[in-house]
Amino acid sequence: MPRATPQGPLHHAALLLLLAACTPQPAARRDAAPTPHEPAAAPQAPQAPTPAAPVDTVEVRGRVRAWDGAAIAGAIVTARDDAALAGAAPGEADPALARTDAAGQFTLRLPPGGLVELHAAAPGHADGLDEGPAPGHAFDLWLAPEATLAGVVTRAGAPVPGARVLGERAGGLIPLTAEAVTDAAGQFRLERLEPGSYSLRALTDDAAGAAASPVILGLAEARAGLTIAVTPALRITGQIVTADATPCAAGGLELTDESRGQRLRFPTGPDGRIQALGLMPGEYQVVATCEGSLPGESARLVMTDTPVLDQLWRVTPGLAIRGRVLAADGGPATRLRVHATAEPDPDHPRPSYAEVAVDAGGRFVLSGLAPGPYRVTLTAHHTEARAVPQEPLR
Repeated sequence: MPRATPQGPLHHAALLLLLAACTPQPAARRDAAPTPHEPAAAPQAPQAPTPAAPVDTVEVRGRVRAWDGAAIAGAIVTARDDAALAGAAPGEADPALARTDAAGQFTLRLPPGGLVELHAAAPGHADGLDEGPAPGHAFDLWLAPEATLAGVVTRAGAPVPGARVLGERAGGLIPLTAEAVTDAAGQFRLERLEPGSYSLRALTDDAAGAAASPVILGLAEARAGLTIAVTPALRITGQIVTADATPCAAGGLELTDESRGQRLRFPTGPDGRIQALGLMPGEYQVVATCEGSLPGESARLVMTDTPVLDQLWRVTPGLAIRGRVLAADGGPATRLRVHATAEPDPDHPRPSYAEVAVDAGGRFVLSGLAPGPYRVTLTAHHTEARAVPQEPLR
């Protein structure tokens, strides 16, 4: 049974921890591919769902404007607040969403007490963001005029329809990846881009390629005439499931190629399926992961000249630490993150770590943990964030 022990004094907060009532299960067998003789997982006794506690919400207001100050109507505003989504089931937490009116204004209802980051998107503009505490902050999102990248994907000089093109920006405040699919003539167009340096890649089921050098894109620049040549490549397909054969909707397949110094991660789809495209021949270490489960055992995979298709990876459930963080007055503490780090154990050298933001009630769930002792710590984030009023104070 894991132990959770706070390290050092907790100033102005009390940490209440309840270990999850779950038992580690023996690791399920992980085959390179499913076989017709693989026994089905034993049926699990049905459990009555625990009703979710009602969550209070507050009104969050703001506006979306172009760089010239003009209001942008019809912009889509989304919020994905860690505190709001803490403890949500994988695949069930959708970001809050609103659309701006003719004056560029919007209203959202979000759980109180956390730092919120809002994103805005509108045709003809690069995406924008603003952050601040909720409630009280008047969000102002400014959208720059979009830049675009356009070109063609070819293979042996012929256009490639249906290729997936990725534009990945280096640097910047947040990671940015734009995506497009080539048309029947192999043409692509990446839109709503910010200025910066972009690396371009193209992928198909059996080919991959990249632009010869990064493309430097200016503000509102429309760059055309680019060519991405693809050559034969390999792929891995399959599905990640839990011990009871439930598809993993929030997981991924991690591939490490030590010879090239690469570590790649391919996320699952809603049905737990994996499409790992654009792989070169070589030796990979493969690990399947799933939210709330232990990482699968690392397996060696050598790829030569054929794809590896229809694989099945099973992951086993991990333990969970559940608790609540309280302020000195007994009320819930917010704007905190809880971290659980496994103590060193020679018998289990693989590290186990989890972190999550507390919700509006100070509650948290750290899942996917291996058995053993853990150090549980708290960190505060953006404690100096201030609410900015809609109008200047006089």
